[in-house]
Amino acid sequence: MRSHPLIASLLVTGVASGQMVLDSGTSLILTNSTHLRIEAPINFTIATGASLVNDGLIVFGPQAELDEQAGAPITGTGTEITSRSYSLPMLSVEPAGLGFSFTTSTAPDSFIVERGHVARENNLNVEGIDRWYRVRGGAGAGLGVSGVLAYDPSELNGIPEAALRMAVNSDGGTWWPELLSTIDLGAHTATSVLPDSLGWFTLFDDAVISDIEAPVGLPVVFALEPTLASERITISGGSPMQRIDVFDAIGSLWFSNSSLSSQRAVVDVSGLPSGAYLVLVNNMHLLRFAKP
Repeated sequence: MRSHPLIASLLVTGVASGQMVLDSGTSLILTNSTHLRIEAPINFTIATGASLVNDGLIVFGPQAELDEQAGAPITGTGTEITSRSYSLPMLSVEPAGLGFSFTTSTAPDSFIVERGHVARENNLNVEGIDRWYRVRGGAGAGLGVSGVLAYDPSELNGIPEAALRMAVNSDGGTWWPELLSTIDLGAHTATSVLPDSLGWFTLFDDAVISDIEAPVGLPVVFALEPTLASERITISGGSPMQRIDVFDAIGSLWFSNSSLSSQRAVVDVSGLPSGAYLVLVNNMHLLRFAKP
């Protein structure tokens, strides 16, 4: 395999629309502190059988796109990033071809997507897959965003693909609560409603994802419906409720009622932003719902 280390900053700009291809059998290595900035309207293709190890930074301009073919995802300790502006709502838009597509109910204006390839670790000292994203900009009530996170099977980091679930983080730390997500094994994607505040995103094994834990051995005696709710949710159980707390996916408290004494409670969620939520009953029992 031909290997070409890239050890200096490089700016690709001022050329006509076209393609830049890393052919099969070729390896490109961006060393630490190396910046590759692609401002030209180029489709940068990494062919199956090629290898790009990014230990530096790749910046994709507003007209540059990445095309990683099957089995050829970028690896390394560095990151790829793009900053885009959208004057209309996004509809399955994948900024720079970085593998995370978004649909929003309102125009996000600015949108920054950053991607890395070193597995993130949660508060249980367990690693996720070898791919993570940080998404910023356009945040605010009413953004109404859903996302489809794509991954390559080579990035599973030993996790059974069927056990993958999307998780979110608000500060780059180790608390990664689960988002209500679906996995498409054929397409190698995870889909979820995302918090309007956006944040860091990756995939963990559902069995070891960060969570608010109930005491061991305590039976779950409460139920919540519907699990996809726009107006209200109903919580019921076989014993009285004294307290209900509603948290968003990054741990912010949105609702709390500590003066309950019945086996059934209705909570108005019409004022909540779109996203995934955790409901903690009596400080013990954890339930989930999502608002579209």
